Amino acid sequence: MKSPITVHRSLPLHEPISTSVTIDALLPRGAVATALANLASAGVVGIRERPHVFAEDLEQIMRMPQGAVQIAPLLPPVQALAERLRRLPETEVLLEADLDIYGQVKTAVAGGG
Repeated sequence: MKSPITVHRSLPLHEPISTSVTIDALLPRGAVATALANLASAGVVGIRERPHVFAEDLEQIMRMPQGAVQIAPLLPPVQALAERLRRLPETEVLLEADLDIYGQVKTAVAGGG
């Protein structure tokens, strides 16, 4: 069962109401499949574990000189914030579809497909 997240809404500005919804209620049906289909039609897709492969593929497709695409470094403050957010149960629920897509893209990239 999907974990619920709490959504805060205000009817009158002074009376907040909390309700629990699942990620399925936030995404339209077929959203993951649609995202994967869009990615499959892209000329190049990369993953963070292999940024150099993305850079090389993009350079080739765009007919750019080797080394033209620079890989941005991972910034320590951003990494620290990401670690804090990963500890929140709401984060997993909110990113559930993204993590599903990322896992499938990672498998495809690793397999060369």
